[in-house]
Amino acid sequence: VDIVSGTVVAPNKRAAGVRRGESEDLPLSVLVAEDNPVNQKVFVSLLRRMGCHVTVASDGHEAIDALRQHDYDVTLMDHQMPGMNGLEVTRAVRTLERVRGGHMPIISMTANDAEDYRREALEAGVDAVLPKPIDSVKLKAVLDRVSAGFKNGPPEAEETLESPTPMEKNTHSVLDQTVIAALKEMGEDDPNLFVELVDLFLENSDKNLGELRQALEVQDPKMVERIAHTLKSSCANMGASELTALCLQLERLGRAGSLAGADDIFERVRTAYSDVRSELESSRS
Repeated sequence: VDIVSGTVVAPNKRAAGVRRGESEDLPLSVLVAEDNPVNQKVFVSLLRRMGCHVTVASDGHEAIDALRQHDYDVTLMDHQMPGMNGLEVTRAVRTLERVRGGHMPIISMTANDAEDYRREALEAGVDAVLPKPIDSVKLKAVLDRVSAGFKNGPPEAEETLESPTPMEKNTHSVLDQTVIAALKEMGEDDPNLFVELVDLFLENSDKNLGELRQALEVQDPKMVERIAHTLKSSCANMGASELTALCLQLERLGRAGSLAGADDIFERVRTAYSDVRSELESSRS
């Protein structure tokens, strides 16, 4: 009702155009609905390099308001967001389109490992599902289909939810160096980008670890699930594969409603994070 009546308050959105010297292969207008600051920075950098104009919404309500007020070529929609999750936003958008007409492609981004999510997403009206961490080649391929599909209607939905490609880990490194190289490559036109990304990751991870410890102390499974999911997503984008796997274990315990063994896993998370922090601080210099 708020969407149709136009009573939603406008969020403080951050719009970013194409920088000089960046590719203009895909001059699409893209809304990124993502609450994780690390992921926001990664997605905006990737899309800018592809030539896209990017607007960021930090939660589901901001995303709905942005979509009500502006016409975007495509939306990248995170699944787990505060307020409204990605599928709830998608259903609201499809309801609005039945009133206004038209169809905006929505690409769902998820770190969920369940096939059930893919089916639920497609039923909600999502056009494609991409696993996190986002593979830039797969993202570009989906956006190419979106761009080409404007003349022929919406792109076909993805048939499968592919599992993320296993990270190639250097035996002497706690980080996937191919991911680190890719992150540094994104900053070719902005030498400070990688340093800013590392600083943002460490700042948010320190906060997440503190919140996770508190959630375990009060035995709150839902909070453990939410925070572990957030930390897992950031770690995956930074190539911290072992830390990502440990966070996934905590997330699954929280989702199951039982925190038996969670304290031991959390201690392993803290140890792994210490190693990741040390290596990231060395790699940014």
